[in-house]
Amino acid sequence: MSADGSAPIRVLIAEDEEHLGAILEHFLRSRGYAVTMCRDGRAALTELHAVPYDVALIDIVMPEMDGLEVLRHLQNEPAPPEVIIITGNGTIDTAITAIKLGAYDYISKPYRMAEIDVMVRRAWEKRELGKANVMLRARTRELPSEMTSRNPSMREVLARLPALAQSDAPVVIKGERGVGKSYVARYLHALSGRF
Repeated sequence: MSADGSAPIRVLIAEDEEHLGAILEHFLRSRGYAVTMCRDGRAALTELHAVPYDVALIDIVMPEMDGLEVLRHLQNEPAPPEVIIITGNGTIDTAITAIKLGAYDYISKPYRMAEIDVMVRRAWEKRELGKANVMLRARTRELPSEMTSRNPSMREVLARLPALAQSDAPVVIKGERGVGKSYVARYLHALSGRF
């Protein structure tokens, strides 16, 4: 179950060490994640193209295709999962390369299961924040680029909005019911560029 009580967080594990993969899969399932296991990079990439995963735990050294190559392929995807790279023989250069390729994080073997749990949850939270940000930006684009009114008082208010939008000062919008306070608030927020 995800943190907000909705569908479980979907996790893909790409790990060629069968015993380690089975332990990790069992642990994450016991924590409530929906887990799929792959034993090589090519199978992981195929699975990632077929199903929308939230988080992928990808070992660097695997048959068919290594973890960094999988990560390179995911760069071109419209909504890739957050990727946590796992390795038993990692170097700082490998970690830097993984992060530059878009990995959320990097962990070396041996690792503690509690670390993995925290990383997966944080990666999922980052992904959810990104999706919410995209939705908010889309809603903001729906607002008109400018507002007009025939009412002289409202025109005066509208004339002040661009200057108010550049300020960090709090703004209180008052008025009778139905005069457009919430619309003015959304418009002010859109002008400010803050999300």
